[in-house]
Amino acid sequence: MEADSATQTLTGNGESSVRVLEGRLVCIIALCAMMAVRAWAQDSGDVPPIANPFDSLPIAQSSASSGSNVVATTSGTLHGSPPDANGIISFKGIPFVQAPVGLYRWRAPQPAPARPDIQDATAFGPACLSTIGPDPSRAGTATIPQSEDCLTINVWTPTTIRNARKPVMVWIHGGGFQFGSSAISTYDGSLLATHDVVVVSFNYRLGVFGFLATSGLDDESGTSGCGDCWIR
Repeated sequence: MEADSATQTLTGNGESSVRVLEGRLVCIIALCAMMAVRAWAQDSGDVPPIANPFDSLPIAQSSASSGSNVVATTSGTLHGSPPDANGIISFKGIPFVQAPVGLYRWRAPQPAPARPDIQDATAFGPACLSTIGPDPSRAGTATIPQSEDCLTINVWTPTTIRNARKPVMVWIHGGGFQFGSSAISTYDGSLLATHDVVVVSFNYRLGVFGFLATSGLDDESGTSGCGDCWIR
């Protein structure tokens, strides 16, 4: 009797799984059909094409009102790149937390120390250390240096005037928590910033430096890479 009951249970579970898969397959087929119908309708002129949401955004005007490329922050004064042809000012390679080395390795990010001197912010910081490299799928990334001291942030802005109140868009690079860098040329935010938004990108710890969790480390280990991504 027990064997028969177990067989019925397994059979019931198998039938339920089949029904779930069939339901998902129907949804996929329906979605593909809807996409095909819309594509056909657009080709025939019956449905207007889907608009690019960025097309309606205003383009920042290039002028002296962009502000200065030297700004004061809570961690010190930054000297960024001057406005480009579109009036976009950029600040790159800014350390936003304490360097995650020595006693700060595998720890939650700590506040960046104040820097009394004017800091150059015209070049990207190094990619976070990875056994794979910055991005093996992209040509030219092998030249990006790597370092444990990698937690830097980059900003592209149409203005540095205080209280300008621009919307902010933050880009977190991919790579499966194993590789990647905000310095990859594809992620340059200068063009997007021409739509009157501030664009921010940054590095975060990768691989064992960001996600190693063992009993020999404290409770902060295993999530330090995610902690780096809490940007305010």
